[in-house]
Amino acid sequence: MNVKGLHILAIVVALMMPGEASGQDPDLQDSLIIGNFNGSVIPVGLNQEIVLPVWIKTDDSVTFFHTPLATDNNYIVLRLGGGLYEPLSLWDEVGFLTPNPNSPSPGMTSQSILGFAYLFDPRDPQNFLYTDYEWWHVADFHMLTTSDTTAIGDTVCLIEGFNPANGGLLWGIPDGVTQIVPAAIYPCLYFSDNAPPEFSQPVPGTEFLVNNEFPINFLVIATDADNHVISITVYFPEDGAQFDTVFMAPGYSSYMFSWLPDFEDTGQFIATFTADDNHGGVVNLDVAINVSRSILQVDEVSAFPGMDVSVPVNIINPGETSYIGGFDILLQYGIPEIIDLLSVVRGPLVESWEYFHVTLGDTSTIRITGIADIYGNGNMIPPGEGPIAFLNFEISGDSVYVGHYAEINFIYADGNDNTISDSTGYLLIHPDVDSGWVYNQDPSNVLIGDINLNEIAWEISDAVLLVNHIIAPLQFPFNYVQMLASDTNRDGVPATVPDLIYIISVINGYIIPPRINYENETYASVVAEFDEIDAEKLIFRYESSIPAGGILMRLDHGRNEIRSLSTNTGMDLLSDDESGILSVMLLDYDGGVILPGEEIFEMTVSDGSVPIVTELQISDQYGNFIPAGLSPVSSIPEGFTLYGAYPNPFNSSTTIKFSLPQKTDVDLSIYNMLGQLVKSFRFENMNSGERSISWDGSGDSGDEVSSGVYLYRITAGGYEAASRLTLLK
Repeated sequence: MNVKGLHILAIVVALMMPGEASGQDPDLQDSLIIGNFNGSVIPVGLNQEIVLPVWIKTDDSVTFFHTPLATDNNYIVLRLGGGLYEPLSLWDEVGFLTPNPNSPSPGMTSQSILGFAYLFDPRDPQNFLYTDYEWWHVADFHMLTTSDTTAIGDTVCLIEGFNPANGGLLWGIPDGVTQIVPAAIYPCLYFSDNAPPEFSQPVPGTEFLVNNEFPINFLVIATDADNHVISITVYFPEDGAQFDTVFMAPGYSSYMFSWLPDFEDTGQFIATFTADDNHGGVVNLDVAINVSRSILQVDEVSAFPGMDVSVPVNIINPGETSYIGGFDILLQYGIPEIIDLLSVVRGPLVESWEYFHVTLGDTSTIRITGIADIYGNGNMIPPGEGPIAFLNFEISGDSVYVGHYAEINFIYADGNDNTISDSTGYLLIHPDVDSGWVYNQDPSNVLIGDINLNEIAWEISDAVLLVNHIIAPLQFPFNYVQMLASDTNRDGVPATVPDLIYIISVINGYIIPPRINYENETYASVVAEFDEIDAEKLIFRYESSIPAGGILMRLDHGRNEIRSLSTNTGMDLLSDDESGILSVMLLDYDGGVILPGEEIFEMTVSDGSVPIVTELQISDQYGNFIPAGLSPVSSIPEGFTLYGAYPNPFNSSTTIKFSLPQKTDVDLSIYNMLGQLVKSFRFENMNSGERSISWDGSGDSGDEVSSGVYLYRITAGGYEAASRLTLLK
């Protein structure tokens, strides 16, 4: 949602437009209002969750936002954070800080909204808070009132809060130096004995999913236990929405909300409904409308030379109201020498459609049109995704084209191409398009004996599938790859009884599987990476297209202590540590395998550095060497690097990671936003490699520091770098 000023539907009567609120407007270029825009006292009930909107206007580009709000503990018992709206919600770091008790004075509690527009690349100035001197609704404070009946009849006013780490109300601009203290107006709450109305539909927390250019309609219903007449209004900052009365009676009101998102609308949009019983009872309900684009998509398919292949053309329209009654699609496929179109058939989503027509052009173009209902029997495509057509191609058997792609693209001859219609026929939708291709795969990579194509050969399931095909080939047909894989005895004749006898003999151990000489295209490696949470835990992962039957690694860890070594693969782990060289072997005497992408083992190292791999051997389950890399990662970084802190924001502790290309002294200092040093670390002659320092949120005195934003700076070997982190308690 791109909020562009204060736009309110004509039916909103509770909020006054900016020009009508001059008595409430601070009338300065940088201003803040919390509560009702017109400055009126807000009636509240006991034990009621209330929502206080935050309005701002500024002619500066605000990139730092600290807005604290203080409330009296006798009247407000819980501060519940709140909601954030664009562009504030798009900032790199923004949120509600933990409340600060007895701040700014005893008996009061302060809670802050703190945000930084730009901490990480890419820098996006369109997300800066610049309202061009108009009022924007950027956030809401949520809080819970007291249940103490003595509060009835009292009026309490809220004031500016104070956060020990970040101070009071303060904004900043992109230069990182200039500070703004906006003029501010805070609300007053009146505790009434009136029972406020309640929303019964939609229920709180409801989110609607809709595709743009499809309409969204839903009922909004509120009831009142006192049988007061309820008026419902809506704040919705987008054009084209309607809000109409359906039925009103004492204690009951229903309205219909309708909106048609246009072509440009994507993302989350918030409709805020306000029910007012005109006796002091006012409640708000936020309803999220998540808008995404419909998509026409051609799959990406790999196939072997000489095969027939079916390529799905899919529709993706998950919106709750996205019922499709027609489409007009224009495609073009490239390099006809690689793929030859055999036919185009309808997909399961349009089986009942009464019109489905394919027109083939002389330039490898395919036009597919469909209409669901002409005579009254066709079914619309409901929300969801799936194929609406299949393009059936024959892949060239010419070896010249092995390894080539044949693209299948959406093209446009006019504005009606690649469009869909809603179920009424009144709306024409222009979905996104996602083209695809057919890849002519090298058949030399076929794994002999892997007939069920699960990347593991010589299984009993492969033998069962071969039996079924030989007995009933029409019921259990093989594709081109399966035919190649079924030539187990390698006599050039696939899927025969001798092939079946051969695979059974291998499974029973009478015959050793034929030795495989893996080509250079087949490659294996072991990748090492540190755990995201535990900076000393190193995880090793197997990467290849072939399952491994055994792995041997020798790791030079020098003086770095290996504190633990374990595996969750189910394989046997054997290890020996001699003179700083750790040998690790994984194997399974029962013939188990390590699958591609599987974590093979993990270890905990004492100083967070990666041992050097001096030897790596990998075998498949039949004793064939798989070519493998010798060094998955280097333990000596090329230069100094500050990677940052994780987690950030943090609650109990965070780990700051960095790399050292040489042994050197390291100083790490942590400052608050006032520039005061709160914590310092010093390490002499720290070893080179990937390193980390943990901070538990305590100062040099040992006391815990307060919630807020902190700057940390590292100095090592002439290298200096700094970044920020946020402590939330």
